[in-house]
Amino acid sequence: MKKLYFSFIAYFLLTNLQSQSISPQVYSSGGDYVLNGNYSISYTVGEPCIQTYSAGSYILTEGFQQPNYIITIVDENDENTINIYPNPTYDLLNIKLDYNIEGYTYQLYDFNGRILLSGKINNIVDQIDFSPYPVNVYFLKIMSDNKLVQTFKIQKVK
Repeated sequence: MKKLYFSFIAYFLLTNLQSQSISPQVYSSGGDYVLNGNYSISYTVGEPCIQTYSAGSYILTEGFQQPNYIITIVDENDENTINIYPNPTYDLLNIKLDYNIEGYTYQLYDFNGRILLSGKINNIVDQIDFSPYPVNVYFLKIMSDNKLVQTFKIQKVK
């Protein structure tokens, strides 16, 4: 009986234990790279430390640093505030612009990227009829003078 009990506990521990995962991503406010002869150092301000080495008077603390940097710049829409409601929707979706509807258009895409509907925004509050479309996730792109202003994820419900 003891052997069966011990086997059960061992099986439970081995199948249910999970290890910690550390994601190598840093969101930082600054950093730099310095080259001095044969030595170089790069650092990131606010980076978490994961290991420290020392040899004599030298100390090296390692963290996460990415070899390739991808920078995404998000432009704020200062011209017009766009509101989409209700989301999720079941029949009519409202597109509301604060002002200046001149040159604004929309395109409605399904989840596979097919254009389902496109048109010009004619009023400060315009509507799109979602009743002919099945329950799914859609993407609504708002453009001004053929430039993308904002993309919204729209959920169609029953």
